[in-house]
Amino acid sequence: MTNTRKVALLTQTGRIEMRRLPMPVPGPEDVLIRIRAVGVCGSDVSYFRNGRTGVGAIRFPHILGHECAGVVEAAGSRVRTLKAGDPVCIEPGYFCGKCPQCTQGNYNLCRDMSFMGSAVAHDYGEGALVEYSLRPAHLTFKLPENVGFDLGAMVEPLSVGLQAVRSGRVPAGGRAVVMGCGPIGACILIMLKALGAGEVIITDVQPSRLKAMEAMDARTIDVSGMDEAQLRELLADASADAVFDTSCVEAAINAALHLLKKGGRLVQVGVPAGRCALDMQTLFNRGIALIPSFRYANTYPAVLQLLSTGRLPADRLITHRFPFDATQQAFELAASRSAEVMKVLIEL
Repeated sequence: MTNTRKVALLTQTGRIEMRRLPMPVPGPEDVLIRIRAVGVCGSDVSYFRNGRTGVGAIRFPHILGHECAGVVEAAGSRVRTLKAGDPVCIEPGYFCGKCPQCTQGNYNLCRDMSFMGSAVAHDYGEGALVEYSLRPAHLTFKLPENVGFDLGAMVEPLSVGLQAVRSGRVPAGGRAVVMGCGPIGACILIMLKALGAGEVIITDVQPSRLKAMEAMDARTIDVSGMDEAQLRELLADASADAVFDTSCVEAAINAALHLLKKGGRLVQVGVPAGRCALDMQTLFNRGIALIPSFRYANTYPAVLQLLSTGRLPADRLITHRFPFDATQQAFELAASRSAEVMKVLIEL
């Protein structure tokens, strides 16, 4: 092994350059991972296009990426759960484990969270678009034999889906609505179906994306051109146990209050850009629970188990693949917001 590694550096908005940086050395509780697959997330695209997301602005140069999988190259002296040659996926958030949120099991809300590739990137905050990545062993999970690196990289967005579905508490055979069928909406859909939901209705304004969701046993509705009053009528009997919003459209969020049963749960999964005028009177009168679903906690083992059984057809969400040297082109495609693009994967 050489003493340097290739990295994809975001040097300015819209510009990624391939460079070499020093090879990291694992500490006693670390693993050095040869990265093999990295998915491009919507937050990565926001950093690429604008240099910032809702959590803040990055400083250039910056390494993006947090949906990733690879092979253990070397393990620290105290690591007993992993060894060189093990295929793994990486949970990208590094949390303190000591604050009230961490000790209560909500480590996704850790006050000192550091997250791979994000603007909040302290310890272990370097992004995944590198040949070799240094990670704490306790946040590195061995892949089942029948789960490849591409699906290993999908564990992260699937975890977002699982966290949301857990928050929605849809009963077996229950009815759910997913507003927006981008990658996260699609992950919520397949997670709902895998965990026993009955009818799942998914909405979007892109016919091609809706057609893809039909193949995953969803009832689809094209909502292009609909105003809030029309969106309210999507379920005239107000029969949804939960609505999952990934659209962040104010009219859709308020319409969701009329699609839910009394006492239903509105799970906000998409990241709002700012303030939203919410119909609090309807929320109050109908006893709706509004639940933000931010990232995830304690999801990776469950997602890996579901993937190993074949119950999550996540491979269908990967629409485009690029080699590492074409990272610039991969991000340009992801940033195009083309309806034909669901998940862009970079393979190393």
